[in-house]
Amino acid sequence: MTPRWRHERFGAIVALDEPPLLAHVDQELAQDLGIPPSPLWKEPPREALEAPEEAHLTLTRRCNLTCTHCYQDSSPRTADDDLTLAEWLLRLDALARARVFHVAIGGGEALTRPDLLDIAAAARERDITPNLTTNGTLVTEEFARRAAALFGQINVSIDALPPVRVFGTDKATAGMRAASILVRAGARVGVNVVVARQNFDAIAPVVAWAAATGLVEVELLRLKPTGRARVRYLEERLTRAQRERLFPLALELASRHGIPVKLDCSAAPFIACHAPDAERLERFEVAGCIGSLSLLGVDERGRTSGCSFYPASTDDVLDLARGWDGSPAYAPFRDYVRTAEEPCRSCPYLRSCRGGCRAVALFLTGRGEAPDPECPRVEDHCARA
Repeated sequence: MTPRWRHERFGAIVALDEPPLLAHVDQELAQDLGIPPSPLWKEPPREALEAPEEAHLTLTRRCNLTCTHCYQDSSPRTADDDLTLAEWLLRLDALARARVFHVAIGGGEALTRPDLLDIAAAARERDITPNLTTNGTLVTEEFARRAAALFGQINVSIDALPPVRVFGTDKATAGMRAASILVRAGARVGVNVVVARQNFDAIAPVVAWAAATGLVEVELLRLKPTGRARVRYLEERLTRAQRERLFPLALELASRHGIPVKLDCSAAPFIACHAPDAERLERFEVAGCIGSLSLLGVDERGRTSGCSFYPASTDDVLDLARGWDGSPAYAPFRDYVRTAEEPCRSCPYLRSCRGGCRAVALFLTGRGEAPDPECPRVEDHCARA
């Protein structure tokens, strides 16, 4: 396959679908790969890329389930004011002009849209790799056959295996069935696990099942206090002991079952609290919040945000060429390292962790630019103050 690439100040980004690859290369290696020099290479370095690498698209807030931990407050009764197919095509055009590499499609439940596969095909036509997150309940053999040829990866949401039931809904029965159908159809399939207090001890069986079923990875997602999840967040969030156990547990399960077990970017403080080598974290790109640096959230009306867990701005992705560099909505994300408060300011992991989750900080402190209050280092600092 011909690699896709885009100039950046440091050199270029190179992408492949098979094998899945998204690599940052310096200017010398870029030229060795046949990428011509760019005027950008004379610009001063900065943290934010010239455009997003990936955009998270909320195609709809409609969902056939009503999970208590839903970060979008989705339900079957959600108002039908989603962008139309024609309107989404215009926004895919804007992402293509910016040479965005991936879109992560979700909801709500994206399969409630009859034009989902049309949107995915349109992304492909624009040299954008579409990926999908689904609860799996609406996956059929026919959908799997068509989806396997379109999506780079499909992640099914399963938070615990039967008979354990969490977050008010049994997603596992349908999700496990959907994953098996998709794997048989030849799709690249992963599983998303929202990790909270009540299902922490149920993670290991999900990882074992994923490895045995032929899935390619497990993604552990920290519970976020957005949407319907705000209501019970304080009683469902991870305990400190669980937060400190999460990183060692992921390493242990990955080694035991031979499958990658990833943590989302909001879990960076739970890695840093174990005092790993800071240079190795940067070398292997263990990154905290990448909102508005390489990631963009786009809601069902086309409005952008630093990430899909943070309140949307008034900017439309149609204006991405202007808004990516000029929107003040990204300040809590982009300015964090420069304006960090203690204890982040003097933390050796500031550049890799970036202060934890902006959505958690906003919910617990009312300030998106505050240090993540659930970081063990921040907790200890506040206890001493």
